[in-house]
Amino acid sequence: KEGRKPWDAAKDFEGAAVIGRKVAWPRWTPTRDMIKREPDRYAKWAGGMAGGDANPLGARALYLFRGGRDTFYRIHGTADARSIGQATSAGCIRLFNQDIVHLAGQTASGTRVIVVPKAETGRWTQPPTNPAEGAPT
Repeated sequence: KEGRKPWDAAKDFEGAAVIGRKVAWPRWTPTRDMIKREPDRYAKWAGGMAGGDANPLGARALYLFRGGRDTFYRIHGTADARSIGQATSAGCIRLFNQDIVHLAGQTASGTRVIVVPKAETGRWTQPPTNPAEGAPT
């Protein structure tokens, strides 16, 4: 991944970050890589799309930062229920709009976020199979 820009590393973001910004009805702009890959689909939005029901970022977006810099990854809402839990688009984490509205209301900028690899998805949301394993700290 040497020399790659954050938006080129799509779909493989993992690890710790912090919420650097929270935005209600965020403006969306496809990345240069998205436009290059699918110009017929994304080029018309190169200047951005205002927030609203048709916007891919949904009702809220939590912007993930590392070292004080935007990673270009987001936790955001979507009206496309089929995309929840799927590795699509530019690698962001999508939630139902009602869930991101709730999450955004319960978290502050600066909150630490840990994005786990797909193999660990759900690990901490179910009781451990080995009681000695415990829960994360």
